[in-house]
Order: sequence, then structure tokens, then C-alpha cells
Amino acid sequence: MKNIKLIVSVFFISLTAICQNTIKVGNSRLDGYSSKGMFSKNFLSGVKCTIVEEGKLESINLIGKGTDAQVKMAIYDDKNGKPNQLIATTEVKSITNGILSFNMSSLTLKVGDYWIMAIYNQTGHHSYSNTQATANEVFYTALDFDSELPENASQFQQYQGHSFAYFLEIKEDEERVNNEIKVYPNPTADVVFISNDNAKNTKVAIYDWFGNKKKSVQSTATTIQIPVQNLPKGNYIVVVNDEVSIQIIKE
Repeated sequence: MKNIKLIVSVFFISLTAICQNTIKVGNSRLDGYSSKGMFSKNFLSGVKCTIVEEGKLESINLIGKGTDAQVKMAIYDDKNGKPNQLIATTEVKSITNGILSFNMSSLTLKVGDYWIMAIYNQTGHHSYSNTQATANEVFYTALDFDSELPENASQFQQYQGHSFAYFLEIKEDEERVNNEIKVYPNPTADVVFISNDNAKNTKVAIYDWFGNKKKSVQSTATTIQIPVQNLPKGNYIVVVNDEVSIQIIKE
């Protein structure tokens, strides 16, 4: 439990650098994930994610376990439900405890499926895996860590039953997101309003700076009101639908 709390804390502290129209695509939460997943060296492997709104790629990420092993990541586009062409690669980094981010040069990703891949230079419990994802497909290929990544994934092999704690951060169109979701007043002393023009079922959670959930509500209303007068003064993160993250100040 201590390890999980630490990871959640790192996750929310990192939101200070994320603008409010950045969303996470893939597996950024640890619900159902185990710390006992074993990752073999010299295998490039990964899982599929789906982008539902076109945006610019801000970063490729994994949730690490501080093994200090080296890792590099990549994105392949999709063809007929399988990884296809290599479209982005990262530098090499050592695995830290918590979110490990590889900043990217704002590559535009269109709506569709993509494959997030990683390769490690050592075998170990480097990240988190979900072995209950029985229908989930993993594609992989044997590859020396120091080799260039394949431009085409047509020869990759496949198995089912795993998912990994890999995800992308996508910056959506700022004007569209700002028109859809508004949080006000900010700063606030007693109440915060969350307005979602396209609301069908909006989930809102407020977290303190250490990743502790302080308030949560779910509603079909276009405007949600949350009292915050009992919260201590300071900085908080409002998370809407597990995607849009907005920093507010409680006075």
C-alpha cells in the first residue's frame, strides 16, 4: 500500500506541469495492476490504446518501480488491429519510481488505434502489469536493446492476457476543450463550479497536492457545484472524467 500511495502522489504532483487540455490515453491508473509483473530484457513489447480526439503527442509514459534498469519506448500506428509502422521513438532513460515521462515534439496523432511499446536492457519487475486483461492483446519481438527499432511491425508475434501501465499524454485542441469544460471561480473560498457543455455523465474529483482525494461527485448536469469551504487553503487539482486536469487555489 505504501508503494501505491507514493506512485499516486508522484502522479498528481506532476500535474503542475500539465495544462488543462492534456488528456491521458492508455493505462495511467493502477487499479487491477500488479507490481509482480516480470519484463524480459531484449524484447520490444506493448499494448494498444485508442485516441478518440485528434491532438498533439506531449509525452510517452510508463509507471516505473525504481529498478534503475534502462528503457526506451516507441509508438506504432495500427493496421487491422495490429502494430504497423513506427511513428515515434524516445531516448533511453533509467527507470524511476512513479511516472517516467519521455517528452515528445508535439507529433499530431489522428483519431484511431496506436501501440505503445517498451524495451528493457535487464529482466526485472520494472513496471506494473494486469494479468486479468484476458482479452487484451500484446505484440512483441525479440530485439537487442542497443539495436534500432524496427520501422515495420508486420513480423511481430502476439499473445493475449496482459496489459501494461503505459500511456500517452495528448494535448487536445485548446479552443474546443476550453469551450467544453470550465472551472470557476479560481481562486475560490467556498465553492467551485464545473461546467461541461457536452455533459452526458460527468465525473469530478478534487485531489490535494499529495494525491489524496478530497471531494468527488458524478452528475449528468451541465454545471456541477462542489463546496470547498472546509478544505484547507492551498493548491488542488480538479480532475474531470479522468482526463482533464485543472489546478485551482483554495483561499
